[in-house]
Amino acid sequence: MKRLLIPTTLVLLSSLALAAGINYTVVIAGQVAPDKAIVVGGKTYIPLSALKFLGVNSQLKGSTLTLGLGLSATSSSPTPGGANQK
Repeated sequence: MKRLLIPTTLVLLSSLALAAGINYTVVIAGQVAPDKAIVVGGKTYIPLSALKFLGVNSQLKGSTLTLGLGLSATSSSPTPGGANQK
């Protein structure tokens, strides 16, 4: 029984590893991104580098990841009033 269990377990683990290793090429505005999108638990995740290419900034503080179009590197919220405020 043990002789059958070990090969069966190895085949099962190999199948799970292959299923978890699904990844996709990310194309943004006709250009292939250097990093791949991955699938984990049936959900597709794209790298932050792809969002950055689209102009979405990110900031990591502790265990919180903040994403936004107007994020600055020094603050966690957009600057009020915009660049042309008088």
